Amino acid sequence: MNTGHKQDPSASGWWNQSKPARTLRGKLVKTMLISLTLFAVATLVTVAWMNFRASDTNLKAIEGFIRDGIEEKGEVLLQNHALALKSLVADNAYSDIDKLVRQAVENDDDIVYGLFVSNEGVAWVYAYPGSTPETVEADKTAWKKLNISPKALKAKTVFMRKTSAFEQTIFEFSLAVADDEETYGTVIYGLSDSRIVTALNQARTESKQALTYTLALLIALTLLISLLSLFFAQRAGSKITEPLSSLTRAANAMASGERKATVDIRSGDELETLAGAFNKMVQEVVEHRENLESLVEQRTAELKAAQADLMKASRLAGMAEIAQDVLHNIGNTLNSVNVSAALIKTSLEKSTAQGIAKAIALTGEHRDNLAAFFSSDPKGKDVFEYLELAVERLLDEHEKLKRLSEVLLERCEQAITIVTSQHGTTQLGTSSTLSERCSIDTLISAAVKENQRDIDRGHIKIDRSVAGDLQ
Repeated sequence: MNTGHKQDPSASGWWNQSKPARTLRGKLVKTMLISLTLFAVATLVTVAWMNFRASDTNLKAIEGFIRDGIEEKGEVLLQNHALALKSLVADNAYSDIDKLVRQAVENDDDIVYGLFVSNEGVAWVYAYPGSTPETVEADKTAWKKLNISPKALKAKTVFMRKTSAFEQTIFEFSLAVADDEETYGTVIYGLSDSRIVTALNQARTESKQALTYTLALLIALTLLISLLSLFFAQRAGSKITEPLSSLTRAANAMASGERKATVDIRSGDELETLAGAFNKMVQEVVEHRENLESLVEQRTAELKAAQADLMKASRLAGMAEIAQDVLHNIGNTLNSVNVSAALIKTSLEKSTAQGIAKAIALTGEHRDNLAAFFSSDPKGKDVFEYLELAVERLLDEHEKLKRLSEVLLERCEQAITIVTSQHGTTQLGTSSTLSERCSIDTLISAAVKENQRDIDRGHIKIDRSVAGDLQ
């Protein structure tokens, strides 16, 4: 590549001193390695998680399959033995019953214990690991340690429950030995879950081995891909950083005072476009330096025009803000006026004058015989008392309406004052400052009067003291 300019030793020395401690190529390689590492970690975590989910699903399927097999085996065993025991119990063949149950326990590793319990709650036979007919005969209540529920002893159909016995989990099956007319007892077998545990442990071991092998393979592939990516990143970084280095050297040369520091990059990508833009910028900078005075004058005129527009906009904004404040204050005042007018209207609508008019009309009906009306008629006796109360209420209403009228007048005067002050403000034209001499005591009094209703409602006590030179 040809940078299109010659650097003197001083410029080269200046560029060497400003050379960054870390190169762009190193940053690209570092970014590539970080991205690959994150991708590898994400892949390993994803694979491990999917393997865990698949293993968990597989273990549940195996457990369910074996559990179904145990349940089916227990049901078939109970049904067959219940059928066989029916005739043996009817003939009181104790030895044959003991032999049948004990052989089932001894010949099948899944069966942990078996017993036949009569309707009277007596175990005719109880076979379990290490037991003999003699040990069972010696302790006829040993079977009760199994805590068999009464529901299991009366089960007409196969009854299953999950329990613990002989230090292992047991699937216990029970079924009544009976015919259509009579129940002879209940046969019970307990099947171990050792086959489920063994199968699950084996499946877990195989799953861990498969996961270990898969992760090892992925790690090896990741390392291989990382090495290849690092190699290609170095090559790609060189192709990217060399044109950028040329641009950097040209920019440093231009900063050191060389006006024609152009570059010649033919990479066919964005870097070539960037180089063309840089060369165009250099040309424009040279032209701007040559016409700097006219450009400064032009920019100064534009700035003055912009400043004038800003001042005008600021003035309009200030006027709009003042108008908004005035409208807000007038709105507050009109709200108070509206409230006072509504209270006056309500007082007039509920005035005692209507009651007085009714009382006068009532006395008018008896004007020819007022003495008898006032002395003997119950309504006539109450007229004077009612009129006295009505007069008192009229006086109270008059006082209330007087106060409301005063408040109404004050709010109207306040609105007029606000409009007058706004009119005075607009007469100032384009003045940059506004000033008005006023009394602090007057301002405080006006503020208190403006909020007097809220102060009275909240029972607020205000103490004020103003220095003599501020009044």
